[in-house]
Amino acid sequence: MEERWKLVSSDNELKFFFDDTLVIHLFKTNNKWFTNVLGRNEVNSHKDLSHAIKDAERGAIECGWLKIE
Repeated sequence: MEERWKLVSSDNELKFFFDDTLVIHLFKTNNKWFTNVLGRNEVNSHKDLSHAIKDAERGAIECGWLKIE
């Protein structure tokens, strides 16, 4: 089975690609984590990475990139 999701990460950035399309982007600047999800019209900020990941997951579900099982 072909892997459709790919993660590219560094100390201050996480990028999740689906079929080579950037879908979820988390990045840290000025001590805050920002989340951006393809299809969402907002960029949210959080003090810690765990909250940013949860927000990105919610956004990906809302936009149809992830399914709840």
